Amino acid sequence: MGNTSNYLYNITLPADYNGDYIVTLHLVNADEVANDLRYLIMNVTLSKSDSDGTSDVVASKWLSLTNGRVQFKITSSDIAEGNSAYIYITDGVGKALWPKVGSVTNPTFVIDVEEIGAGS
Repeated sequence: MGNTSNYLYNITLPADYNGDYIVTLHLVNADEVANDLRYLIMNVTLSKSDSDGTSDVVASKWLSLTNGRVQFKITSSDIAEGNSAYIYITDGVGKALWPKVGSVTNPTFVIDVEEIGAGS
């Protein structure tokens, strides 16, 4: 996927834990964005870091004004303990409701990372 410096969130997994995690990215101001845009669709990507400074895609999901959130499950086979995962917006499109004077409301995000139990 390339350079890891343009991520939304960096999730560093503890070195002593080999369990699973649920990562949820929430679009917290969907109502405000919907006042400006007819639709907004974003490709959210979960990637892992490699030793050469690049990252590989683990999973991608679509986030919209309608669904408002995406979830990823991280297992120890996806990303090893002590390593980092990154959340990116890799693609997307939106359409304004009407010509707007000034700026369009930018999406705002919050992330939840929940430990769901020790893996094998």
